[in-house]
Amino acid sequence: MDIDLIMQNVPNADPEFVRIMNEAPEPPKKDRELLLAALPKLHGLFLAKQEAAKRDDADAFVAVALQEAALVKGIEGG
Repeated sequence: MDIDLIMQNVPNADPEFVRIMNEAPEPPKKDRELLLAALPKLHGLFLAKQEAAKRDDADAFVAVALQEAALVKGIEGG
């Protein structure tokens, strides 16, 4: 995904989040707007997972990962 699009939708994004999203393939046109709209939420979940990992809090990490999976499933389901 294009770095400029990521930064437009998530100003001050974590550099690791930007790197990961930049390596992701471009989304299909039908899903593009949904994904761009979801980027801020995905970024927030990314940061929450990092924080849970730093605290070694497996329960919190799994809870955030499940939220992330539900969000991605919603995007894929359109």
